[in-house]
Amino acid sequence: APGKLCEVTVAILAAGLERVSHIDEVKHDPGLCAALGLEQLPDQATLSRFFADATEAQVNWLRGRNRAFSKRSLRVKERRHRLVVDVDTRDLEVYGKQEGAKRSPRCEGDRMYTFELATLRNSYDILDGGLLEGATHPAPRFRERMRDILEQLCGATEELVWCADAAWYASHILQEIEAADADQALACRCHYAIRARIRDGLDQAVAAIPEQQWRPCDEELEIAEVRYTFAWVRDREGRKVRDERERRFVVTRKRLKDRAQEQGQGALLEAPRYEFQAIVTDLDWAPR
Repeated sequence: APGKLCEVTVAILAAGLERVSHIDEVKHDPGLCAALGLEQLPDQATLSRFFADATEAQVNWLRGRNRAFSKRSLRVKERRHRLVVDVDTRDLEVYGKQEGAKRSPRCEGDRMYTFELATLRNSYDILDGGLLEGATHPAPRFRERMRDILEQLCGATEELVWCADAAWYASHILQEIEAADADQALACRCHYAIRARIRDGLDQAVAAIPEQQWRPCDEELEIAEVRYTFAWVRDREGRKVRDERERRFVVTRKRLKDRAQEQGQGALLEAPRYEFQAIVTDLDWAPR
């Protein structure tokens, strides 16, 4: 039945399979079979026929049901002091001609999708997500994603912290979170800690951090802070605009090993080389 095939699809992905096509590897798995009440799971060909015959209306219905399930599945029994939302993206390489998959240099010219997912770090609940065509940049979708998640969580916490990878590093996203934090109608405060791309002038600001400001973080990392203002940024429509707000960047650096020196060879320059990473945040927490 279509309902059972959908249930099987959700179960195998929840069990850790990256693709539905890998179902043949687990179709006799006793745990999955028992959980689904089946002697064995359907094979790849059965699921492929099921999805190949699906109409656009059926796909939209299933997508809507999946999003509704994600929203209803979250249950916060009592108001928390802080909830943390992780928004991540992942390149998903596919084989052959699949609907919506496009070739991209990010996958060496192979076809790919961009998979976007928002989860609640406190409990690992899936809040929202989507599969985007090719190498679609997810940042323009943030306003819609933020609105949906605030609808779910703003009444369940005093503070909502947005964490995201560098795909979401854009000034208009920071501004939207800052505007939500200033909105007195919202029942929670909003803050962010988003991985930054060290470029467009930020790289020069990081390079100018005085050596005495770097302090050990662990065996390999050192940590420092810098305040930085982007003179020109792009808004969500892609227009160049001024952004005069100074923001806090927490930067880590890791010294790169010089293979030549390890092998006893000399060096033309004795200056060490570093790998840098940065997070932009409006939190006032002290970095470790």
